[in-house]
Amino acid sequence: MSAKGDKLRTEQSGLTQLAKDVRGLLDSTIAVAEDRAAGDNRWSGPQAERIRGELSVWKGKAHTMADQLDTEATQRGKDATTADGETG
Repeated sequence: MSAKGDKLRTEQSGLTQLAKDVRGLLDSTIAVAEDRAAGDNRWSGPQAERIRGELSVWKGKAHTMADQLDTEATQRGKDATTADGETG
C-alpha cells in the first residue's frame, strides 16, 4: 500500500457511492408518478403521461452519468494498484 494508492482508493470509494446515489436519485419521484396502487385515484391525463416520459428520460441520463462515474472509479482502483506497485 502507498499513500497515493490509499488516496486513489478513497476517491474510488467516493465515486462508487456517488454513482449509486445518482442511480437512485429519481426513484422516489418516479414511484409517486407511476403509483399503480392508487387505482382510480392515480395521477392521469396527458400531463401525467408527459411528466412520466420526461422522468424516464432523466432517469436514463442519470444512469448514464452513474455508469461514467463507475468507469472512473474503476480507473482509480487500477491507478491505486499501479501506485502501490511503484513504491514496492
